[in-house]
Amino acid sequence: MKFLFLLILFLIAYTPAQACKFVPQAFEKLYHQADVAFIGTVQSVEKSKVVFSIEKGYKNASAGNVFTVQPGNSSCHIFFSPGQKWLYLGDTVMAGSRLLQFESGVEISENVAFVDSFFAHRDDSPVGQIDLNVSEGGPPKDQWRTCDTDQDCRLLPIGCVSLLAVSDGHYKNAEDFYYNKHGLDPRAMNCVGPAPGEQSEKYAGEIILKCTEGKCGAWQHETCLNPPACTQIYRNHCTVELKSYVNLENEDSYGSALRILFAMSETQCADKCRKEFEARQGWARQYHTPKVGAQCLFNGTLLFDDTVLLSPHETGN
Repeated sequence: MKFLFLLILFLIAYTPAQACKFVPQAFEKLYHQADVAFIGTVQSVEKSKVVFSIEKGYKNASAGNVFTVQPGNSSCHIFFSPGQKWLYLGDTVMAGSRLLQFESGVEISENVAFVDSFFAHRDDSPVGQIDLNVSEGGPPKDQWRTCDTDQDCRLLPIGCVSLLAVSDGHYKNAEDFYYNKHGLDPRAMNCVGPAPGEQSEKYAGEIILKCTEGKCGAWQHETCLNPPACTQIYRNHCTVELKSYVNLENEDSYGSALRILFAMSETQCADKCRKEFEARQGWARQYHTPKVGAQCLFNGTLLFDDTVLLSPHETGN
């Protein structure tokens, strides 16, 4: 009997741990589910904690800080070693974390390339809906918001300080209700500063129209929901100065308009500057302006400084 008891203890002690079983998921979904995401190096590993030095933060993490996690001991937990570099999404194999560099300093090029590609053009700034509590003139009717895609939604400025995302099919109904019935057409009001939806302190930054759960909504990056700080921040991020030359013989004689654009990268800034420049060229053709220019800056870095000379037949001269 004693022998049988010892044999059972031996088998329990030396039975190999079963492999972790889980259903693989797309990395995009794993990243969305993660509470924290960063690239960091394992500084130390102790019985009660693993300490990371954060090099680049993506979600709820900032470069220069440390992150501590309590190590697990199941077959599904990752066993970290000092000197390793990780894209950290969690401490289990199903969380999606990726090893970028061994403790020896050897880089895992495939994982590094994947991470670089994934975050190359990504904008993960949190957004919040800004038209949930539109009170002027009464609450909007639900059917005015119904949508299938983001393209179904249009932005309706209401008065001097509010706005509302409504479906294209019900835009006229909403416009009639707010503008004609309640007199809240910003074009007919003496609003101080730009109308909502344009560059104002309250709504600085890009407003995004989204169809969520079948309803249109106006969304904005949360960094811009605390005016006027966001206006000052994005004034330094992406700007385009549009120039209109009336007299070709005098290069110093031109009209100028500055556009403040919301952009998270040089590429995004340049794209938005180009669109503004193209719109200015269309305006120039309509109003017979022979030459237009645009200077685009991102964080003080010049992205382009272009001019376009329009032919006489384009401007009607």
